[in-house]
Amino acid sequence: MNILKSIFGIFRQKGLVTSLKEGRPMTGFVLSAILISIIGGALYGFAMGVGIGTDTAIKDAVKVALTIAICITLTIPIFWVTYRLLGRDERMSQVASVPLTLMATVAIILIVTSPIVFMLSVLVGFSPEAIYIHVVIVDVAILIGLYLAGTLIYHSFADRKQIVIPNVIGFLMMGVVLVVLMSFFSPFLPCMTVDGPMFIVLPILHPFSDSSFL
Repeated sequence: MNILKSIFGIFRQKGLVTSLKEGRPMTGFVLSAILISIIGGALYGFAMGVGIGTDTAIKDAVKVALTIAICITLTIPIFWVTYRLLGRDERMSQVASVPLTLMATVAIILIVTSPIVFMLSVLVGFSPEAIYIHVVIVDVAILIGLYLAGTLIYHSFADRKQIVIPNVIGFLMMGVVLVVLMSFFSPFLPCMTVDGPMFIVLPILHPFSDSSFL
């Protein structure tokens, strides 16, 4: 399955929207979205950390990839249980397509911007001024991901009013899972902390930052 066509076709109510409406198998999309999400996070983490050093870049890449992988593993069952508790009968792969649309969209944007971030990191290092560029990139990626996930939900599922609550709960729980994961890993990864205002502004970027100004 062409994941780019599936995700960005949502803008025109095609791609993944058509696949869900017609009840097509979603296994290919699910596996591709998981893979690209992990790769995207790892590449962006490496690109940011390279300004400090190669060792830091590798550690940041591993930390982000691990966080995303565990988040996906925990979030999909949460969405599925929420759907079931509220009387929905969609298949697991159909339910998984909602959070994975958000994750994969963010990952694709991070992959596209990684070369720019890499060059910026090499030129200026991990400076306080450069952090605002990362804030813009990640926040815009999240907003686009939420928009596409919302559009997918609106155009692909029946009973639109009934589908709002399980998805709101699911996305809120996804945020909680990210917070818990960052708190859990912080004792083992000293640079992975959740304190300070940057955690609110930059929920994905903050976990793999080794910079003291965060």
